[in-house]
Amino acid sequence: MSILRKPLEAVTVADLQALIEAEARETGELEFKGALPFKATKGQPETADRWIVKGDRVGELARDEILAEIVAFANAEGGTLVLGLHETKAEPRHAERLEALPNCEGLARRLLDATEDVIEPRLPSVITQAVPAEDGAGYVLIRVGKSLSGPHRLRTTREFYVRRGEKAAKMDVREIKDLTLELARTGDRIEALFQERRAAAQRLWDETSASAEGNCGPILFRATATPLLPLNIPDLTSRRDLWWGGASIEISADGQRWSGGYPSRE
Repeated sequence: MSILRKPLEAVTVADLQALIEAEARETGELEFKGALPFKATKGQPETADRWIVKGDRVGELARDEILAEIVAFANAEGGTLVLGLHETKAEPRHAERLEALPNCEGLARRLLDATEDVIEPRLPSVITQAVPAEDGAGYVLIRVGKSLSGPHRLRTTREFYVRRGEKAAKMDVREIKDLTLELARTGDRIEALFQERRAAAQRLWDETSASAEGNCGPILFRATATPLLPLNIPDLTSRRDLWWGGASIEISADGQRWSGGYPSRE
């Protein structure tokens, strides 16, 4: 789906409408919520979440249910949550209609702040984006990547969640243990990668030093990067501004100037 391939800041109301036209269904990476979750309490007059009625804060039930979806994505393969997009009640359920939420910009900020306050350990990468429709109302998108810092849980409920198919579900003790071990092994693999690159750089240094003439030794720059989260860079090969072609260098030493091309092997 285009909404999953696009940066959040590029998503428009037309993209959300396209989900309805395509009768899009929730997946392991996509979740719809038509309105802020709310449960009526006996003796209380409210019929919707406090953000809808008064606009001053998000109710605890809505906050926790939304953040549970985010935690579930982070503990699985990552995903995107769309607030303001209703599903059909009949099976198979699919995107049906849009319902703009008031002050979507403020809501996006509040939910982002809530991820800092309520989710532990802190998510390494989470983005919220408001998609305005009219008069400040609109929709909110929240995207989180697969996390290597988990397992994550909510401080308020002390529950861990994971994405199972199209739903967020509480994790049992076995799942929490297995995910902890999996993430530890991933960390070990990353450390092994750095050790391998470090050894390769040392070999190159030794070989170059041995062939250097006079008292001018080699200069070696080593850089190793490995992504800790899935990278979402649309159309990478057509984005020349994202390419790095390298650059030549010039160094002055003892009154002499030394230059090297890219990649530099001399």
